[in-house]
Amino acid sequence: MKVLAYDVPELYADAAGWKTTVVDESMHMTHNFDILADETVLLGGKEGVKRIRYIDGKWKADESFTDTPAGEVREAGNLAAAISPMHGNAVVVFEDGKPVTIDESLNQGHALAIADGKIFAGWRSPDKANKKVGIRMYEKKDGKWQTTVIDDNKMACEDFKLADLDADGDLDIIAAGRATTNVIIYWNK
Repeated sequence: MKVLAYDVPELYADAAGWKTTVVDESMHMTHNFDILADETVLLGGKEGVKRIRYIDGKWKADESFTDTPAGEVREAGNLAAAISPMHGNAVVVFEDGKPVTIDESLNQGHALAIADGKIFAGWRSPDKANKKVGIRMYEKKDGKWQTTVIDDNKMACEDFKLADLDADGDLDIIAAGRATTNVIIYWNK
């Protein structure tokens, strides 16, 4: 499986002007990536999570990351997290380079975001315990990860984005559910 970077030509419509560079071809199955600052990509796949940097005109993998299988991957500040495995049941945070599972009750985890030191995760198939779908927020307080329910069975979350929609300085969640055929805005009040 090749992960490619596209060089954008001056004219988008110039099909011949689009050139590609191989970023990585070591994984058999990838699902998602996060573009970080300083020309770095966080790539999640069956074989694990890689941080790949563009250095001296070449893409180079940081071999020190993790072999934890992942679908969704995100990193913000000093916090990195993943849904593990691909379309999996676990929310994993990477602390001091080691994977720590903070929740393993999801079913088909498919949405992930990090903001303000908090991790947000959504899943799209009913979980085994309560037969529910939803969105949760995880925050570390007093050395322990605590969970807050954002959505309790209204959203079979396929994906979401965080944005300050009402310009109050707080991030709101815009979520889409394919199985529930809905879009919901969760206002941060």
